[in-house]
Amino acid sequence: VDDFAAIRESIIKDLLPIMDHVQADPEQKFAMYKEALQTMHDKSVVTGAYNSARMIADEDKKAASLMEVMQMIENF
Repeated sequence: VDDFAAIRESIIKDLLPIMDHVQADPEQKFAMYKEALQTMHDKSVVTGAYNSARMIADEDKKAASLMEVMQMIENF
């Protein structure tokens, strides 16, 4: 299990620098940033999560994602 956690963190570290160039919808990007924040507890990820949440077209999903970003910020 520890090996999987280390691999998961490595994957996230590999993905974060290329997220702005990845062809993915904002919901997928938000989910990735959220996962990164939960795994790495890195404040710099909040900006990517916020920007992705702002781009979500569905207003209900956008609102829910923005609320999650607020919770992320409060947890620091």
